[in-house]
Amino acid sequence: MKHELLQTPHGAIPCRIVKKPGNKNTYLRVKEDYVLLTVGRYGTIRQAKALVRQNAAQIAAHLLREKRFYYLGEPLENPREDMDGFYKARAKAYLPPLVEKLGEQTGLRPSKLGIRKAKTRWGSCSAKNSISLSYYLMKLPPHLIEYVIIHELAHIKHKNHSQRFWGEVARHLPPYRALVKELRAFELKCR
Repeated sequence: MKHELLQTPHGAIPCRIVKKPGNKNTYLRVKEDYVLLTVGRYGTIRQAKALVRQNAAQIAAHLLREKRFYYLGEPLENPREDMDGFYKARAKAYLPPLVEKLGEQTGLRPSKLGIRKAKTRWGSCSAKNSISLSYYLMKLPPHLIEYVIIHELAHIKHKNHSQRFWGEVARHLPPYRALVKELRAFELKCR
């Protein structure tokens, strides 16, 4: 994957530019060590580069931030070479018994449990009541892991985010609103 270095007042920013006529708009996504620019049919590469220059300060800050690793909400002092393997092994040991316990408590049991590498979502519940959890959940404090699992278990009963769904979550975890806010704040730190 070839990156172009885009010169800005905040330094050179590595960019990957992809033209996608199927998209209407132009999208800028800051990845771990580069910026992905997806240029839609109504955009130009020049406009996309201007977008990077306009947001160069925030992008540079994001790219330069120190990579921190967390385990159960605590920063890891000496991260390992293979952090994915670290999270995966711990998730396979930690999450299934917790899902089993919370399933018993709530009366909501998944048909199947999968543990995968998902960077953009903590978990999901299929139409067949199969729950899939990201092994990156192991970055979160235990009480937030429990919130995510209860959230997914509630989808067994309600497949959307309706008032009934949130009522189901609240029935099992009354302070869920505060936990959602805490989860969003923690995501900014660890993702």
